[in-house]
This record gives sequence, C-alpha cells and structure tokens, in this order.
Amino acid sequence: MAESVKVVTGKAFIAHPYIFNPRPESAEIDPGKFTVMVGVPKSDTDTVKRIKDAIAEAIKRQWPEGKTPGGMSMPLKDGDAKFAEDEKKYSHMKGHYYLNAKTTTKPKVFDATVQEILDPKEVSSGDFGKVSLNFKGFDKAGNKGVGVYLNAVQILGKGTSVIGAGNVKDDFAIEEAAEVF
Repeated sequence: MAESVKVVTGKAFIAHPYIFNPRPESAEIDPGKFTVMVGVPKSDTDTVKRIKDAIAEAIKRQWPEGKTPGGMSMPLKDGDAKFAEDEKKYSHMKGHYYLNAKTTTKPKVFDATVQEILDPKEVSSGDFGKVSLNFKGFDKAGNKGVGVYLNAVQILGKGTSVIGAGNVKDDFAIEEAAEVF
C-alpha cells in the first residue's frame, strides 16, 4: 500500500469547516466525515510548489510502474475559475488555489500559540490558518486520483466570512423604525 505525503500549508483561508463535528449523515458530499476547504494564495509559491510536489509524489507512489491512469481526480483546483463562474459568490476564491480535505477522525484544532481550540464558535468559515494535510493516491471502484486527508488546523486569525451571506449593506437600506403590525 502506498504511503501518503505530508504538507503543512502556509497561511491560507479555511471555508466550510466541519472540524469539530462531522458533516451530517444526510449530507450529499462526505457524510459523517470531518472536512474543510483550504484556499492557498497563488502568491504563496512555496506552499503551492510543495502541494504540487506532494500530488506528483502521491501519484508516483500509487502507480510506481509509471503508468499514470488518465481521467484522474486531482485535488488542487483553480479558484479563479470559480470566481469567473460567479464573481460575487466566489469573490474569496480570486487569486487562490483550493482543495478539499477530509478525515474520518476528529482533527486537532489549535490557535496561533498552539493551544487547542475546543469551542467551535471560535472558528468561522473565512478564518486564516495553516493546515496539516496528507496526499495519497487512490484507485477505488473505478475512481482514481489523489485524495487529501486532514490532520490538523492551526487558526491564525479572523477573516472575512465566506459562507455566502453577503454584505448586509448591500441587502438592506436604512429604514425608519416601523410600528408593530
């Protein structure tokens, strides 16, 4: 069985963090798993290179004979392509690569001083941090590619919410207090 390749990112944004509780069993994607989307700035060329190298190494370890299958699922996606789909909805993706990481066991979550965070309210979609990941090739039931497995998250600071709520000032105008109906 092929070994995984570990990478700890530089400062990245995290979105849709299911890192304290797993996704609901009724979820269409990754039910019962702990997941997080990681957005790596394209300007962080060191982290981008380490991730691309880890993907290449995971492929080499999974298919050592050098016969890489076509049509593989690759984990690193271009955020600018998502931004082009809907600039308002995906504004946080511009200038980033992104990937989705998952695990079946609860990952450790730490603050900037490496103290464990136990309260889920202290972490929000859009916060910044570093993420410890493992990359590993897979060949299961006709699906082939490189999976990203979540080890731990270090929250470094608060960011702008990316849950799609938008800006309140765009949604509402200042109104005079209304009487009760």
